[in-house]
Amino acid sequence: MHGLSTGIVSSYGSDDFSNRYLAYLRERGIATELLQDGLHEMPRCVVKSNVNHSSSGEWYDNGSVELLDHYSPTPTQQQKIKNAKTLHLTTVPRNLALKLVELRKGSDGILGYEPGPMVGFDNSYFDELLFGAASYIFVNEEEIEIIDN
Repeated sequence: MHGLSTGIVSSYGSDDFSNRYLAYLRERGIATELLQDGLHEMPRCVVKSNVNHSSSGEWYDNGSVELLDHYSPTPTQQQKIKNAKTLHLTTVPRNLALKLVELRKGSDGILGYEPGPMVGFDNSYFDELLFGAASYIFVNEEEIEIIDN
């Protein structure tokens, strides 16, 4: 254990990569009770170039956004989300974002937000609600340059 209790809200599939992903998380003590099973294959990013740029890779969603957009946490899961000292959201579909922010109302915990792939070039994952509710926003150097200009 690393001293910090961690968990993840995400999706996974029935493929070998998903099985390795789950094993990796569990071996490191990361709680997986909030993961959603329901994909045939795990989402993937295929890197086409070693140049650090948005065009260097291709993203294959494999249905994960739709699955997470309809995520309906059980009462036990809701309590875990509400009581988390820190909740960090990365590339979260709109309906899930609304549910998570609502669950966190009244929480004195920290909410971190990473808006998704290259906000300056593709803001389809950017969510103003999360941006306004977050304690911290995570962006990379290239995005900071775009925002500053």
